[in-house]
Amino acid sequence: MRRTLDRHGENPPYTRWGMKTHSGLPRSAPPSGNSSWRRIMRWPSTRLGWWSFGLAAACVVLSVMVPALIKAAVVTKPSVQVAVPSFGIFILLCGLPAGIVGLVAVTRHHECSWLVWLAILLGFFVLVLVLREFLTALVSAILPNIGST
Repeated sequence: MRRTLDRHGENPPYTRWGMKTHSGLPRSAPPSGNSSWRRIMRWPSTRLGWWSFGLAAACVVLSVMVPALIKAAVVTKPSVQVAVPSFGIFILLCGLPAGIVGLVAVTRHHECSWLVWLAILLGFFVLVLVLREFLTALVSAILPNIGST
């Protein structure tokens, strides 16, 4: 009797839907000889992973480029100082969605690229900055005279 290999190069029997191998590990798990770092140290493999990486890269580029542009514009035209706060909003509008999209890519699509994890970290950092601003304003409005005698 001839035994044939399935499309994954394994001998049957495995579970009905092909989710477990003979070792009992899921098919997505790396073989015992390979390192799981290969799954992490790679480019994003899902569309949401690429979106997360792109938004995070845009946030980093804007946060480096905008201060230099503002400095150059303020020197040549002082009336530009009115528009300065609006540039920071664009940085936040890239960083926070990068973290949210990265989190969705990791939880729903099982993305495990290190670039997506960095995007999640960047989104968490932006979220902490925004919450800190709101909490500081809230505390200063509720307790205006703390620290003064």
